[in-house]
Amino acid sequence: MLVTTSGEVEVLLELEGKGVTYPLNRYPQIREFAAMLARVESGRNWRGRESSGFTNGWGPGCAPRFYFHNRRNGILVSFTRQEWQSLRELFDKALAVPELRQTLDELSLVHGEI
Repeated sequence: MLVTTSGEVEVLLELEGKGVTYPLNRYPQIREFAAMLARVESGRNWRGRESSGFTNGWGPGCAPRFYFHNRRNGILVSFTRQEWQSLRELFDKALAVPELRQTLDELSLVHGEI
């Protein structure tokens, strides 16, 4: 995560095991992504303004897969339950970094809480 010269926060998610690098360029995207990570669980989907998160294969004998889908650009990334949980925990920790809290709080006032 970094704070730009204009005071905006940007995140570049490097999902090495997936071969994907995914940018979150503005505060609303970052908050929406965090909300999705927090809410999607096996059998519980979530739909935001730009993206959605969902699961499948949560029936008996099936290992669930978790998905992040950005409707604007069509990107779809699949995760195991363990990968999803790790991403959720790492993203929560990143948003809690004390040096970023003030900036995130200020951006919340500008954009509203998402």
